[in-house]
Amino acid sequence: MQSGDPCPETNVTRPMTSLSDQRQSIFAKAHMAGFRHYLRTGVFPQEALNVMEATQSDAAMKAAFNAFLAKTGPQEDSPGHITGKYIWRTRGDEKVRPSHAALEGQVFSWDNPPAIGHPGEDHNCRCMAEPHLEGIDPSKLKEFYTETLIHAPRDGEDTWGTLRMLEHYFRANGRPVTLEEIGQLNAVIRYTQYEVIDEHGQSITDRVVGDFSDRIRQMKPGPFADDFSREYDFESLIFAHGESTVAGDVSGTFSKIGSFLIFTIVIDYKFKDVFFDPVDAQQLFGFEFEPGIPYPVTGSWRTRIEAVVREDREKSKYRYKEK
Repeated sequence: MQSGDPCPETNVTRPMTSLSDQRQSIFAKAHMAGFRHYLRTGVFPQEALNVMEATQSDAAMKAAFNAFLAKTGPQEDSPGHITGKYIWRTRGDEKVRPSHAALEGQVFSWDNPPAIGHPGEDHNCRCMAEPHLEGIDPSKLKEFYTETLIHAPRDGEDTWGTLRMLEHYFRANGRPVTLEEIGQLNAVIRYTQYEVIDEHGQSITDRVVGDFSDRIRQMKPGPFADDFSREYDFESLIFAHGESTVAGDVSGTFSKIGSFLIFTIVIDYKFKDVFFDPVDAQQLFGFEFEPGIPYPVTGSWRTRIEAVVREDREKSKYRYKEK
């Protein structure tokens, strides 16, 4: 591609002649990330376009690139854990393993976990990390949340697009597939964390934090368990998924300090979809096929969310938004 040529399918001209080496590097990274997304999904992400357009101005470039990072990966300025230490809390029932029950009430540092890992990291662990609030000044607290991926199966090397999924529909006799098998789990996880996918401009994580902030405002401090399930539109990620269900089983605990509520939750996410022919292939290609067989697409992963929210719902940016 020659300098100054339009980027594929973007209608953006590459401003190469006046860029410093650093700005050229940022431009190239945004372009490659966007173009890979385009090859996989047929859609060039607006965030990448914003970065490429902004490289003509240092100030605009920095703002656009920070927005790009926020949409495509973990934010570098995340405050991290609420406090440096936590109190190990179990669910207190007969399902708690003896090795985990022995840790109940003990204080650990996030930098120095016990041998079995932090709460929620051991296989099927339902334990919780209650923030250790000793010495915390409530007047210095601010609202925020952070989400950490605890566990997810590794994606396969072969990433399927819509056409590959369509081929499976016609040839595989309805055999179920998992997101990791078709190389899409990591993309779906990032999409749930960072992409705008509901009618309020919220990611799935935004919605979960708002939902559970409202729930705990009606509860007494301590441990809790709950669940959720809702359909989300994944079409802009992978056209073949369209409307898919994301559900979650939640274990959590929360405390109150001053006018703030502080909670940590561990979420076992479950993605569920059934693939039908999303493009009406027989009509599209103009000849008859043997009937395809719909097949399930599933996936699972586990995350930890830590949040500080205002107890007063009207003063908080974290609350459930109705339609």
